[in-house]
Amino acid sequence: MGQVALGLRSLAFRVATFVALAALFAWMVGGTLFPAAHRVNLPSWEFGGSRWNWRVTGSSTQSGPTAWTLFERINDRPVERRFDLAGTWREVRGPAFDGEAMVLAILVEPGARDRPPEWWSLRIDASPAPERRVERSRLPEAPMASGSTPLSTETREP
Repeated sequence: MGQVALGLRSLAFRVATFVALAALFAWMVGGTLFPAAHRVNLPSWEFGGSRWNWRVTGSSTQSGPTAWTLFERINDRPVERRFDLAGTWREVRGPAFDGEAMVLAILVEPGARDRPPEWWSLRIDASPAPERRVERSRLPEAPMASGSTPLSTETREP
């Protein structure tokens, strides 16, 4: 019975050594043993007395779409802003500034698999957060890639 215990102890030592060396090698080449989603915060901009920024989340090891999130910094804390656009934000355009408003275009992929993604336009006025007005509009097609985002005349109420 002592031989079995010695064999199991030796096996456990070899497995621990292998895992430690594999983790060290993965770290050395710039990765991890258990890859997770990568998050990148893009440069922020000032609007309506707040700082705003986009965050893109994706994986470098698995193929698949990325997801975008909009953040507003309030009292030095980032707060996620969804503006009642449920689903995964797959692509964004903007911000473009239209007088006293900020305009964003967002490709929203709904949770249901049978519905295609839709482009939405958000027009956010420069008022402080509690009084801020947000107009949502469905766009008939993808907006231009430049800074000017076309607005739809059809407005959907929240």
